[in-house]
Amino acid sequence: MQFLGNFRGGQTFLVDYLVGDAAGTGWVFMMIVIVLHLGLSALVGYFLWLHLKRMSRAKWMPPRYWMIISIAVLFIAAALFPIGMLPPLNTTQLPAEAPIDLFYLFYLPAFLRGPQALFWSILLFIVGLVTALPWLMPRDKKLAPIKVDLANCDGCTLCERDCPYLAIQMIPRTDGARPKFQADIDPSLCVSCGVCIGSCPDNALTFGDIPLDPMWKTTLTQVSEKKIIKVVFTCERHAMHGVGTHFNDPHTHIVPLTCIAMANSSLAAQALEAGARDVQFIGCPPEDCANREGNAWMDERINGERLPKLKPNFFSLVHTAWAAPTDFGSAIKSQVKSEANAFKLKLNPSHIRFVIPLLGVMAVVTAFQIWLSDRPTPFYNADTASLAIQMTHHSGYAMQDVTPPATIEPDLDQPIRLTLEVNGEMLLDETYVATNNHINQGARIFEQVFLPVGEHHVTVKMFDRADRSFEQVLFDKTIMLEPQQALTINFRDIHIPDPKAGEQLYYEAASGVNAGCRICHSLTKDERIIGPSFYGIADRAAERIPGITAEEYLRQSIIDPNAYIVEGYPEGQMIQNFGDILTEEQINDLIAFLMTLEEK
Repeated sequence: MQFLGNFRGGQTFLVDYLVGDAAGTGWVFMMIVIVLHLGLSALVGYFLWLHLKRMSRAKWMPPRYWMIISIAVLFIAAALFPIGMLPPLNTTQLPAEAPIDLFYLFYLPAFLRGPQALFWSILLFIVGLVTALPWLMPRDKKLAPIKVDLANCDGCTLCERDCPYLAIQMIPRTDGARPKFQADIDPSLCVSCGVCIGSCPDNALTFGDIPLDPMWKTTLTQVSEKKIIKVVFTCERHAMHGVGTHFNDPHTHIVPLTCIAMANSSLAAQALEAGARDVQFIGCPPEDCANREGNAWMDERINGERLPKLKPNFFSLVHTAWAAPTDFGSAIKSQVKSEANAFKLKLNPSHIRFVIPLLGVMAVVTAFQIWLSDRPTPFYNADTASLAIQMTHHSGYAMQDVTPPATIEPDLDQPIRLTLEVNGEMLLDETYVATNNHINQGARIFEQVFLPVGEHHVTVKMFDRADRSFEQVLFDKTIMLEPQQALTINFRDIHIPDPKAGEQLYYEAASGVNAGCRICHSLTKDERIIGPSFYGIADRAAERIPGITAEEYLRQSIIDPNAYIVEGYPEGQMIQNFGDILTEEQINDLIAFLMTLEEK
């Protein structure tokens, strides 16, 4: 309220949906909050779908053991620290202290206490900066998209199957060669990861016009010259952040690749045949491959589970290590083939030494989050109180519980000036313009000031006529403000019956919501539905019961449908509780509409 009250649109929202008479129970505001929560979730889901729709075999859920551990931790936390309910809202009292979730609302204390313009400026700057980071950060020179050499492509489909980004499709052959299909690259989806290069058994794929054969031949030449050395294929992440001095090791030959899966498994066999002591593939940890699936595909190729496969007689001489770049030094010494796919891991007693630290970390993080979620936060001091003015006013109208002016001018369309004096000091002098100046509508006004506890003389004046010196005193009293009291002074126009609003009530069809007269009463002459036609009702009502006016007759008929029964219609068939369903203003509006239905 404090924030929205700073804006004219925010004041309209407050009066219509939170604090004004039209707000009712505030269900509209609660519905807006629910829709925003669902809408934001749907928006996040949409952006997630945009991200994942260009990925092959997108993984929506974590490995099963992660889900089991996470659910177990959440259940334990929920059992030990069940969520509580906040105290009911007290609209007459400022909150001295309330528990808030600082994990999500860490900004709220500063927002409420500091200059809000400064707060929003800083927040928008941070959001804009974070949003722009992908464009502001320096980028490496982008490799050219993969190019297909049709002379070597035999349409085997292995590249299409392995591509992590749906960038390859098999299409009918365009060069008249014998194979039915050829690989077609979509440059807008290709990230130049090179996974497809390692999938191709015929060297039909390259980075643009850069041939790869010279690099492979150089590697094999160095191996054959140095002989008993170790050949290590690794990805660019490890080459940049982990290899370090190993590049200078005379007994090791490092082959950096854009992705570990860029290497065809046959390269390992060729290196061994050229004289290498052994061959090792070092890539990213499970589920952490920079190109999503490179380590998993390479692992399956080396183990003979995925085409192109490593020949079985080389299995014992080729090793794999899937580790973080910072662990390259220990990974290069490993002679054990590790698992590249976390989804294939099945927990057993030997993993307990890893699970216990994991549970400990999750317990600490969860405990910290629980601690943050229920932090008592002070809002208003005991010596502070608030005074709010709330009104919806149409210029020229008289106001309830206020001495009426000498003249009522309901057809005016003038801006409204409002002043507030407290103890002789002018605290508010604002002018408001109605966005909807239809009958019974007008400017929505909500103003709030904070005052020290104690006695204050408050004067509220309004100027809403063409003669700007025409003054109306709306409030002129001495009030006593208690500690943390929230006092609201409500002003309301005297309602003028509105035929258009009554017509809307007539056509309302939702049962139990409003009148819904059209369900039972027609506006066509002599047309019978359930009740008599309303055609000419204004004339008939004036003649029905001697001694009462047409308006009195219609009012009694609405409140008590059995009071006057029209001949030919049975008693008791109409709804009996319109007096409870409709407000006094709605009844007056409906009568005003019915009084327009005269004989033509």
